[in-house]
Amino acid sequence: FFCGNPNMAASWTFCLALGLLLLGASSASPEPENAASLIYVSTTGDDRNDGSQAHPLATLQAAQKLARTKKSLGAVTVSVDPGYYPLSKGNGTLTFGPEDSGTAAAPISYVGAGPSGSVVVGGGVRVLGWSSKGKNLWTAPLPAEAPTNVYSLFVNGSRQTPARTTVQEYKTSGDYYIQLKPGQVKSQPHNPTDIRVVLYETWTASVHPVTSFNLLTHHVNFSNKFDKEWAAAAGDRYYFENMLEALDEAGEFYIDSRARTVTWLAPAGQDPNALFAVVPVMDELVRIEGTIQGSAVTAFVENINFVNISFMYSEANYATCYATPCNAQSGDFLAEAAVHVIGARAINFYGASIAHVGSYGLWFAQGAFNNSLTFSHLYDLGAGAVRLGVEPNPNLPPNEGNAIADSVLEDGGHVIMEGCGVLAQSVALAVVTHNIITNFFYTGVSLGWTWGYAPTATHTNIVSFNAINTIGKSELSDMGGVYTLGTNPNTFVVNNIVHTVYSFGYGGWAYYTDEGSTGYTYADNIAYNIKCAGHHQHYGMDNLITNNVYANVNTAGCDFGVRSSMHSGHTVDCHHINPSAGEDQGQCSSFKLITNIINPAANDTLGASVSYGFLNCTVDDNVHWSPATPHLHFPTNVSKDTSFAEWQHIGRDVHGIVADPLFAHGEQDQYSTLKPSSPALARGFVPIIISHVGPRPQRIPGDLSPSRFAELQRNMYVSEQTRPALLTESERQEYEEHFRRNRFRPRQPRSL
Repeated sequence: FFCGNPNMAASWTFCLALGLLLLGASSASPEPENAASLIYVSTTGDDRNDGSQAHPLATLQAAQKLARTKKSLGAVTVSVDPGYYPLSKGNGTLTFGPEDSGTAAAPISYVGAGPSGSVVVGGGVRVLGWSSKGKNLWTAPLPAEAPTNVYSLFVNGSRQTPARTTVQEYKTSGDYYIQLKPGQVKSQPHNPTDIRVVLYETWTASVHPVTSFNLLTHHVNFSNKFDKEWAAAAGDRYYFENMLEALDEAGEFYIDSRARTVTWLAPAGQDPNALFAVVPVMDELVRIEGTIQGSAVTAFVENINFVNISFMYSEANYATCYATPCNAQSGDFLAEAAVHVIGARAINFYGASIAHVGSYGLWFAQGAFNNSLTFSHLYDLGAGAVRLGVEPNPNLPPNEGNAIADSVLEDGGHVIMEGCGVLAQSVALAVVTHNIITNFFYTGVSLGWTWGYAPTATHTNIVSFNAINTIGKSELSDMGGVYTLGTNPNTFVVNNIVHTVYSFGYGGWAYYTDEGSTGYTYADNIAYNIKCAGHHQHYGMDNLITNNVYANVNTAGCDFGVRSSMHSGHTVDCHHINPSAGEDQGQCSSFKLITNIINPAANDTLGASVSYGFLNCTVDDNVHWSPATPHLHFPTNVSKDTSFAEWQHIGRDVHGIVADPLFAHGEQDQYSTLKPSSPALARGFVPIIISHVGPRPQRIPGDLSPSRFAELQRNMYVSEQTRPALLTESERQEYEEHFRRNRFRPRQPRSL
């Protein structure tokens, strides 16, 4: 992908080496004349060797040192043979500094020479010496390298579950305790300080280390503060984990910190001595860090490629969590990631896998420019998959031009439940495109991150052609398939398919423009099978919402097809409010809702939390249809809603219609095609091409097997229909040129 794309950082020397290695030429052919540019690494090698094919090195650290001496000769490619390459406290995180940089013409490339997924750089130490305790219980000593507190266990590449109770409802709570209901804990637990209590807080779930149980008063005390403001809306729910008394299901484990042992309840017939059981001993596997002084990067790490390499087994760093209420939205309080990139540019991960980690998988943080993750697979994640940028901070260098493309990001929130598929904070020129993002407890893509209308460095970002599904899973609330926050001018959320977003309580939305979201174009998106609204604008300004399909949304009847939650307040001088004087920022809320199909499963197509929620909005050319609500009502700036005819009479949706949109195949093709007589077509609606959503066909992302990738492609859509035929390359180019020429130019509503 980036070898053929002039916008990506690559060179012909790297692309040639990549082609030879992936074809197997590196291990089957004699060493080329420029052997000085090739370094070989093997699990059977020795770091005292010269790094030739005949005498390979044993570690990537040794190859890294050798590459520094050879890069003056030109591009360097490190060929890594299949195998497991352990990182440990002894050799530490694999760290790259400015001295490890290549150049645009001669990059440094680390390439896995075997099949996808066969080269693993891991931070896990094997657990040995298991002894049977009967009834499928096994106990082993923790490895000497393991830290005092271990939170994760992986067996044969599968995450095991800390022994946990069912989710229950507590009686009351305070800053540093909850009071259980009688009978929920009947006896003093073994080693109470080993236990963690997870407390639900609407859009987060905080983690707290238990300090004591009081069985007389039913109090459970913990050391970090509980921010309980939103706990009631979350159902006052909790569960305990790493509790010996809850070790009752196969695949659960308990860590005894005093005895330094791990006890595992194995599936029947399994002997862990014959399995690959590991505990992670590091919270960061790779750290790529340039030199930063104030808000500038003074020495970049640059022009390094990682190809066909897997990074696995890292731990969550609970120290950061325990120093706070541990409840920041999207896991923003986390300070580490399995692969952490700071002050770097032209760092490319291609065909990579990042899995079995305790935090986010990959983080292009402050001072990261023009880096990429492509055709990769991130899964089994402690929090989310990818982070871009940091919270707005003018004292740090910006984040610009990073791309997340053609990848599969799945299965997050195992440790910090509120992790996102992609969390992008204060970024510019970012592209999140052609990905499958699935199976997260919170949001799919979160973008923006200034609250209200505060000044921002965020601008010109694109979220496009992504398949986002299975979000929320009825655990957290107040989420979106795509969530935006704050001002983000010239930003486009286009051609995405979002389905199956289900919150615990309120706020299971497909597209969510939260506080202050301003300057967005939402176009050519599809949403269906959504618990609440297809699009919800909390408040924001100057957003264009056009040519979208919201079908079978609001399935729980908790909202409308499209919802506006504009705050109360006077609407005069919207662009001149003064929040510091207490003026309500919500009073400026506005958007253009033009040429959409709004087809909820229940209730009205449009609705607002205040009677005048659509007062500043331009609405026209929409098709409204709600079979379960034959007599639709529309919001006005008075207390009583009105009929569609009356709404049109006051100048709203004058060219719109209440009518069946006449989908040709409905869910079978994701509501993307319409019958020729559709009233939407007569109003200028452009049918949405879906065949190019998700990863493009150059290669299967990361270590996915063809069958698993085919399953994910099927699950991009709810139905079991075959994925539509892919466009030919010429058709794709023609369509995307048409898209750039016509769809990124916001269409104006017809004269009323």
